[in-house]
Amino acid sequence: MADKNSVNDWSETASTNDNVGGVPLGENVMLPSNVNNAFRVVMAQLRAFFKSSVFRLRDGTDQTKVLALDLTAIPTATTRTLKVPASGQFVGTDAQTFTETEKGQARANIDAGVMGGFRNKVYNGGFVIAQNGTSFVIPAGSAAYTADGWLVNNTTNQTATITVNDRNTGYSEALVPGASQGYLNVAFSVAPTSGQVYLLHRIEGVETLAGQVATLTMYCNASVANSDTIGWFAVQFFGTGGSPNGNVVTAGTLNIGTIYNAGTRKRTGTVSIPSVAGKVFGSNKNDCLELSIMLAPRTATSYQIDRVSLVEGDATAEADPFAPRPTAVELALCQRYFQTYEGVINANGNIAGYVGFRHMLPVQMRASPTGTVTDTSGSVNASTIAFTSNPRSVEIACIPVSGGWVKLQVFGTLDARL
Repeated sequence: MADKNSVNDWSETASTNDNVGGVPLGENVMLPSNVNNAFRVVMAQLRAFFKSSVFRLRDGTDQTKVLALDLTAIPTATTRTLKVPASGQFVGTDAQTFTETEKGQARANIDAGVMGGFRNKVYNGGFVIAQNGTSFVIPAGSAAYTADGWLVNNTTNQTATITVNDRNTGYSEALVPGASQGYLNVAFSVAPTSGQVYLLHRIEGVETLAGQVATLTMYCNASVANSDTIGWFAVQFFGTGGSPNGNVVTAGTLNIGTIYNAGTRKRTGTVSIPSVAGKVFGSNKNDCLELSIMLAPRTATSYQIDRVSLVEGDATAEADPFAPRPTAVELALCQRYFQTYEGVINANGNIAGYVGFRHMLPVQMRASPTGTVTDTSGSVNASTIAFTSNPRSVEIACIPVSGGWVKLQVFGTLDARL
């Protein structure tokens, strides 16, 4: 018989336990001098079995089936209790401590994402809101706002065309969850040879996720296979006014460092965002946490980005922490920073002074917005249009042309973006 070198080698059939650690135990075979040796070997094997921080129980008939209890994280002189109810599932009765990765896996196990719509700090990460338009041409070395909440900075040496698109037939649930969402398309007709494209999303409040691990998840692709790279950063901007601290830039990790990958479109990674304790904020109240997604395009093709989320903790084990919100809610989040408006008033042009109207905003804006009048073509007998605003309303007025009726009809935008 083989040597019994550990407790796991022992047999329930006494007659087959013919040695312990190579010391013979057979009838009329064991020498008197081996009695002490046998006891010593048994004691050593029992000690080895119980001393490990990982306690293992093996199936009696299949030694490859193992139940392992890892006690490493339990503090000294502390008891942890496992209760087995009638259901047969273990239930911990004491408070437990998990790593960020273990927390993410636990959320994935119970599909916690469906309960956490507001855990995603990114608004309009599905690119469903485009109040500012759906097509933008950004020359080399220029930047422009595109879909709500997304500033695109083109530092390459070629012009980029940005479009905000609904999902097309090239998307499916198998490739990207929630295939009814939109996506941002970045296209180059000529391949850049230098520079990057930065997709910038500014989250109000530099204290957001400060001192925490955060997880970025997004889906990306390129229309043709290439090895162009992608990366990301968390930028803490402490605002303007007074003497605030300078920006703090922290690079995040990614599971795959290229925009295109034949196997998956999902990119996910974490970043440890520094604490803001002791930092000085600007007095203008425009501090923010900036998510900076960096593309390094070197191909004449189109690149797609969508379903972007930034959540607290290590969520890399989750299938998708995006947790979509209703479109009406997403629109309201966007309108805190940018809105469009329209209004019309008819009045007697013989009256003196100004004629106008006040437009109450559907969502209070972050600050008093900068107003732009984009269209007055419907106005009649109106001149010298005046504009005033506050975070809750805007007032549009004009001086009537003498005589007859005056019609003031205006369209415009309100901008309180960071």
